[in-house]
Amino acid sequence: MILPLHHHRLHVISKINLILNNLPSHLLAGVLILISLCPDAISQCTADFSVQQQGCQVTVTSIMPPGNFQKWDWGDGTSNNNTTNPYTHTYNDCGNFTITHTVQCAGGTFLTATANVVIVVPLVNISTQVSNPQPSCNNQISTISYTLCQGNCLGQQQNINVPVTLTVPIPTGFEIAGQSGSTWTATLPANSITPQCTTLYLAVKVIDLAASIGMTFNFTMTPSAPACIDFVPNAATTQVSPAISSLVITKTTSTPNVQPNGTAQFTITVQNQGTIAANNVEIIDNFPAAFIPLTLPSSATIAGDIITIPVSSIPANGSVSFNLSFKVATLCAGNQVNEAWVLHPACDFESAHVTASVSMNLNGVPIVVVPGGNVTDIPGWPFPNPVFLHVQGDLTINESTLFPATSILQMGNGVKITIPTDKYMWIDNTRLHSCDKLWEGIRAEQNATFVSEENSFVEDAKYALRVVDDATLNISETTFNRNYTSIYAPALTGGNQHNTAAWTLFGNTFQCSEALRPKFDNINIPAGAFSYAGMDVSHLSLLSIVESGNSVTTFRDMKYGIKAASSPVTITKVRFVNIQPGLYSGNFAYGIYAQGSSNSSYALTQKGWGMGGNAPASFENCHTGIYGLQMNVNVRNNRMVGMYRGIEAALEANKDVIIQNNKVLTSFRGIRLTTSNGPKSLRITGNSVNVSPGSSQESYGISIENSTANANDWSMGHVAYNAVVHSGYSTGISLLNSKSINVFSNLVSLNQPSTETNGIRARGGSGNRLSLNYVWGNSGALSNEFTSGILAFSSKSLLMCCDSVQNTYAGIRFTGLCNSYELFLGNKFNTHLYGLHFTETGVLENQENNGNRWWGTYSGGKMARHDGGIDPAQNSIFRIHTDQLPYMPPFTLLDPATGWFIPQGGGFFSCSGGPLCAQLIAEVTDFDKKIADGTFQSPAYNDGMRWLGKRNLYEKLYHHPELVSFDPDITNFFNQTGNTPIADLVEVEDGIGDAYIIESGDATTLNFYDETIGGHIVTLEEIDSALYYADAAGWVTLLNQKSNEMSALMQVMQQSSQLWSSVEAERLSAISQLIAQNDAIFSTSIREENEKTVNAIFLSTFAQNITELNDPQVTQLEGIAGQCPLDGGNAVFAARGMLEWAKDTSFNDYVLCDESGGGGRSAENASDQEDSSFRLYPNPAGNVLTIDLPEAVLGDEVIVANYLGEEVYRRKAVSRKVSFDISNLPNGLYFCQVLRCQKPFLVKSFVIIK
Repeated sequence: MILPLHHHRLHVISKINLILNNLPSHLLAGVLILISLCPDAISQCTADFSVQQQGCQVTVTSIMPPGNFQKWDWGDGTSNNNTTNPYTHTYNDCGNFTITHTVQCAGGTFLTATANVVIVVPLVNISTQVSNPQPSCNNQISTISYTLCQGNCLGQQQNINVPVTLTVPIPTGFEIAGQSGSTWTATLPANSITPQCTTLYLAVKVIDLAASIGMTFNFTMTPSAPACIDFVPNAATTQVSPAISSLVITKTTSTPNVQPNGTAQFTITVQNQGTIAANNVEIIDNFPAAFIPLTLPSSATIAGDIITIPVSSIPANGSVSFNLSFKVATLCAGNQVNEAWVLHPACDFESAHVTASVSMNLNGVPIVVVPGGNVTDIPGWPFPNPVFLHVQGDLTINESTLFPATSILQMGNGVKITIPTDKYMWIDNTRLHSCDKLWEGIRAEQNATFVSEENSFVEDAKYALRVVDDATLNISETTFNRNYTSIYAPALTGGNQHNTAAWTLFGNTFQCSEALRPKFDNINIPAGAFSYAGMDVSHLSLLSIVESGNSVTTFRDMKYGIKAASSPVTITKVRFVNIQPGLYSGNFAYGIYAQGSSNSSYALTQKGWGMGGNAPASFENCHTGIYGLQMNVNVRNNRMVGMYRGIEAALEANKDVIIQNNKVLTSFRGIRLTTSNGPKSLRITGNSVNVSPGSSQESYGISIENSTANANDWSMGHVAYNAVVHSGYSTGISLLNSKSINVFSNLVSLNQPSTETNGIRARGGSGNRLSLNYVWGNSGALSNEFTSGILAFSSKSLLMCCDSVQNTYAGIRFTGLCNSYELFLGNKFNTHLYGLHFTETGVLENQENNGNRWWGTYSGGKMARHDGGIDPAQNSIFRIHTDQLPYMPPFTLLDPATGWFIPQGGGFFSCSGGPLCAQLIAEVTDFDKKIADGTFQSPAYNDGMRWLGKRNLYEKLYHHPELVSFDPDITNFFNQTGNTPIADLVEVEDGIGDAYIIESGDATTLNFYDETIGGHIVTLEEIDSALYYADAAGWVTLLNQKSNEMSALMQVMQQSSQLWSSVEAERLSAISQLIAQNDAIFSTSIREENEKTVNAIFLSTFAQNITELNDPQVTQLEGIAGQCPLDGGNAVFAARGMLEWAKDTSFNDYVLCDESGGGGRSAENASDQEDSSFRLYPNPAGNVLTIDLPEAVLGDEVIVANYLGEEVYRRKAVSRKVSFDISNLPNGLYFCQVLRCQKPFLVKSFVIIK
């Protein structure tokens, strides 16, 4: 549309009003206003312009020629000067706007022209608000919301069909929560802003409260879009004004210099420099390890080395102060630093840490730094007054030196003090210690002297005192603390002995109050470990620690209290507390560990204060109290509490063992003796043992393993007059593979039985005697089917006389072949479910016994029961007293097997007097004849039982050749068996026993030496006791006497050792021949292979004085020990006894043999009975094993596993005959299993012998 404008030549047109009536607003867009002037006016000055509009953009064209001043006012608050022509302006706001154009004409005249435009664009209304506008903590979040709503523009509502971007710069001191960067940007997609509004959230947190106190921060959001949009307002601003608490902590001390054990005082002040109160504040004080808190605020709490002081509120511009004091329990030179800081948990605020320190001095004596060298180079030597030395290098006591009382020597890392020959170092109430890592310790050279007395301390050393040779030690009332080893005397070259004549040790304490300091070298000390040993000594002429008045020698908190090798040891009234393995390798620890050798007369003699309740405990909370290895052992008068193991002795033949009058409270084992062929004499008497098991392994009150007592020394009980109380999976008195042990007049009480609980148990062995023992069970013992008063498991010639058993499920139980004669005499069985119980394999020779009393209640049971049936029962004949009830129960309570019990009139057998059960008379019995003619059969484990019968019978005939001609069947049996491995094994066993027999003249001489050595040791103990109370003159006299006595002792010990070496050489020669003889045996069964293997291990270790088994040997023994003895033979028991030298073990034969109190049978026998077509051959096997399978198992899997259960072959049964190449498998016991649904369906065992 073109509108003509008219004007007069004489007038200047300065304004043109266009009135567009009735023109719809939507047609305004694109309207071109063209102003045309007459040619005569062009040369005139004018502000006229033309306007062209496109949406929110307006383009103007000026009529005025270029070069003249022009100004455009757009009516929206913006303007431009001297723009290009034409010029386009964009409107972001909705509404009516007047464009004003101003020009300057020649002469300075200004002309204006105007035009009105109407802008209709989308409109967005913006609002904002903030949560938490006044944050009071660092990292506290304030959330700002921005709400955008579609609005009306001149009555019209238009869609926001372009994306909209929001931008917010983040002020310094804040950060965007969960996002990095200093600017927050968000984009809304097109059409997302509607009349229903859209809200976005910005989370910010203050990160620098201290710089924000009293300030206001603007968060301005600026929207933008790629099209014309009217944002109302154009920028949305909200404010955040932090109102904070600002905490500042200071710490001061009023005691900058402190003496050892003095008091350090500190003041902590916290100021709130913020604008609001700080509530629920915590002040933290971290004090050094040497500080012991004395006075603290009443509200303070302590956890380790941290003190926490809660403060409910600190007002703005306010403060709080607290005073703390500590005892400084350190002697370390330098500063002790105490650190503190303040926490405001609500704000997750932690202040800077501040410190205050105190310096150490010694009664005003300055610390002297000693770089090392000679003691005479230290300023002030010799020292008339106490000194405080910081020794930083190795120090030599080049001249004899006394360190005065209260002196302190702070030792540097790895530093050593050497006392040369003929010099002495004397410390009196002096302390040697380190403050960083361990130091090396004191080294006493040959004939050097070390004296320590009157509350001296030697701490933090690798070896606090290392003795080279023949040093003089006078150590009394000294504390050795936190040392790896306190007194260390290693073996001398050439096997010589340390002469300890000049050693006196009285009332010292060996302890470890806390973890050792870090090591300075490569010694294997685990980080955080406590002490290894109080004393670790070897080849001493005598280690003697005797009673010393009221000052008790104590070993505490270490792995070994005393570890002594090749040394006589005598310990009297010494305490051992908390002796545990800790972090060191090997799950064992010993109060006293004393090791000798088979060719020595070394003795371990130890005595406590007595076993009464008021007597001090000699051992408390120890893994093992005493362990004597290859030593004569004499342990008496102790009270042991909280023990895992009490007293243990492991030794070879020709050693004496006395364990007497000790009270042991233990969770595993009370008293244990294991030998390789001995002891020479045995007395375990008068002890009280209480066992409360704390593990799944079987526990023992008293255990005798692989031991053979002197059968001619039965006038006194070997294990006698002991009282044993035990519970759970345990045995009161256990005999394992032992011979000729007289268990006499002991009291055994069973409580809370479980798994298997026995009063007295004999497994394997032969010729043991049980007499006048009383076994009593509580009510629970009657209901547990695996509870026995006395259990005999394949124990040959076990004699039982005048024993009394009451309140157990079975009074006496027999399993396996226990053939003997005259078994019972004058025993009493009262209140059992079964007075006498034979499992399926329980077999005895015919008995001709009398005077036994079978009485009491048998509710629900029988006086006797035999799981094998009538025939096996008739192999065992017992006589019973029949005069009157209740000694003779009603016949209905007897086993149906008639003929088992034979009535006998007359009085009871008298059980008064000393130990009973006379030695058996060797004779051939009816049972022997059944074994010889092959008619003996066992309902279960027939092969194993028959083999054991042959083995026992041949051994009897071998030792009593006069019986061989008793009967033709016996003669044939002996001759035939003589050509089998059984005969070879008996000869090897006999040869081992003979190897330990000492020629009578040598034996007499050795006994004389032992008695003489014992006399010298007693005299030396008496001298040591007298030394403690002696004055100076008496001291010299006694030391001279001690030196003479020690010389005599060493001379006799040398003579004894020389004779022992000769005896040992003869024995080793015999052992060498036995090794070859044993290796030549061709075993044909698993039982023979087991015995041969056990012999081989014994002959290569214990018989040669080697008491440590290697891993392959342990594995072999475990494989044998884990077999059912009814399958594996009595070598199983021997293997268990030998294995005890290497580790704690436990074997439940009820499980291994599957022969429960109800008379079950093994998987092998069960499968044989189920299907006889399941066969393995040859057995023993060599290179190939063939298996015949029943048709029913075709498709199932067949596996071969070793004795450890490890699978070695697996194959699916596709035919009834399966063969395995076993040429690469080692000799031993194996199992063949047919698996159905991954469970054993058929099981057989076989042995590989090549």
